[in-house]
Amino acid sequence: MNDQKIKKDSKYWLSWIAVLPGAILSTILGSFVLHWVLYFTLAKGEVISGVNIAPIEYYLLPFVASLFFVMFGSGIAPTDKFKTSIFLSILWIVAMIIILKYVSGTYLEIRGMVGMVGLIIGIYFSWAKENDSES
Repeated sequence: MNDQKIKKDSKYWLSWIAVLPGAILSTILGSFVLHWVLYFTLAKGEVISGVNIAPIEYYLLPFVASLFFVMFGSGIAPTDKFKTSIFLSILWIVAMIIILKYVSGTYLEIRGMVGMVGLIIGIYFSWAKENDSES
């Protein structure tokens, strides 16, 4: 019985340790998913069908990245998924501010707003999931 408690505790803590790396990995994988969905949606055979996907991807990437970061990161958390999504959203915003300070870019124009919408939707999904599990 003591071994089961230790395993449960180690699984619990390993899940918490995996939250941030899992969120980052899901963000990277989400960018690939976005690229391939756009590519295969707008492709005919081997040539893009007259549509340049770069601008579409440019504006959708912050949305997908922030959404995946919050949704999958909070999904990995064993408990307190809503609180975890809030923490991950704050972490995302702080990271974007730091990136803006050290890397010249214009993230907080329309792309930044789209990224914030992704954060809000990610928070909503984790809130809804937590409330479903309580019912």
